Amino acid sequence: MLKNIGGQLQSANDLVYAKSVIKQQHNKDRDSDPEDGETGVTVNGVFIATVYGTPWIYSGTALTNFMDIDILDQGYNEHTEICEYSGDFCFMYFNTSSAPATLDLSFSPGVASIIYPKSKSVADDCFAYHIFDRTDNTARAGSVTTGC
Repeated sequence: MLKNIGGQLQSANDLVYAKSVIKQQHNKDRDSDPEDGETGVTVNGVFIATVYGTPWIYSGTALTNFMDIDILDQGYNEHTEICEYSGDFCFMYFNTSSAPATLDLSFSPGVASIIYPKSKSVADDCFAYHIFDRTDNTARAGSVTTGC
């Protein structure tokens, strides 16, 4: 299932980026307000904040703006937080070098948005991810399932 979610994240990223190019938003950074309504695109009637044309996935709520997923936002930079949600998945946001070592990320600064299942933590290496790399302002998505 996490491989499918990783693929959905990549597809959603590609859709948002394509809309950003059409709106000429793909070369724009954003300010600190995710609700500014200026830098982003609308998909299916929902405004999606973007940074250089990619979805700005800074919270579980931001993620559900463009993916139909039952998710609980667990916060920031906590590798060992167990997902004890009665729904399907939990969300964790990592900035800079605090991202899981399994991703072998060489970027700094950057962010990683992680989706992980019930009864697991990010440290278990069982998650889907979306990464925004500020060194070249690109994004990629996928999954790590070695601990599932």
